[in-house]
Amino acid sequence: MGWWIEAAQDQRIQIEPPEVVSKVYGMACPLMMSMPAAFSIAALFPDSFEDAILTAINSGGNNLARGTLTGALSGAQTGLSGIPDRFITGFKNHQKWVELAIEIARSGTQGLS
Repeated sequence: MGWWIEAAQDQRIQIEPPEVVSKVYGMACPLMMSMPAAFSIAALFPDSFEDAILTAINSGGNNLARGTLTGALSGAQTGLSGIPDRFITGFKNHQKWVELAIEIARSGTQGLS
């Protein structure tokens, strides 16, 4: 996965507009196509969950798998505070899901110090 990130951040490699990333890596759902596209998009927008997600879902093909993977990667980069409130509050029982996510994140860091 390192070379996907390096490629996305290399100024000499340009995929314009970013939404055509699926045409570079493939539009089907196998991980060999979805993963490099998701890593590329998340690396291209390291500080913008919204730009990463919108790019992933507007890239055509299997945007569900790509969007899910991109959301997980981008959310890990930006943290909960980097996810726009409107992306969270629209879910039914959203506070329950936010609390669960925080609990899972905390449990994953136990014993790392």
